[in-house]
Amino acid sequence: MQNKDEIQKTLREGGYTREMVYLSMLSAFAVAIHSAEASFPTPPWLKPGLANIITLTTIACFGLRCAIYVTLLRVVVGSLVIGTFLNPAFFLSLAGGAASVLGMGLMHRWFSKTFSLIGISLAGAYLHSLAQMAFVSLVFIRHTDILYLFPIVLASALPTGVVTGIASIHASEKLSAFLEEKKLV
Repeated sequence: MQNKDEIQKTLREGGYTREMVYLSMLSAFAVAIHSAEASFPTPPWLKPGLANIITLTTIACFGLRCAIYVTLLRVVVGSLVIGTFLNPAFFLSLAGGAASVLGMGLMHRWFSKTFSLIGISLAGAYLHSLAQMAFVSLVFIRHTDILYLFPIVLASALPTGVVTGIASIHASEKLSAFLEEKKLV
């Protein structure tokens, strides 16, 4: 199985078109998961964030730069699909997505030998929750009572972070094997 550096080198050699095809496919998967997840009723603040499976898989296979593109496309296109573009849910998704992709990407770059994708996913889930709580408390509510939700939000990040991490391990292994087998990279 090729490692991330070999995949990134092949992407650079394959040119802009090949990279855009891969990023478009990953973005489409992320938007589909994001949109499907929005159709299920959940309590406020407790959305599982399963589209982060694609974000973390992109980080593991293609790197942080590509994952930032995928995350931005997921947030913007996903919000257009589900009808939340430029409303509070859009900005919450953007804040959480930005914090988690940057945190997971940097953690993967610097600590991938120390932490598995499950640990990196947990960090991303907590960063996502922290960013959203900070955004709500600074922009919308501006009251300290919002902090009473904090333990509930962080507790919900644990199982979703673990599930996302496990799924990302399998997805990144399958994606790398597929790309190598089909000689796409």
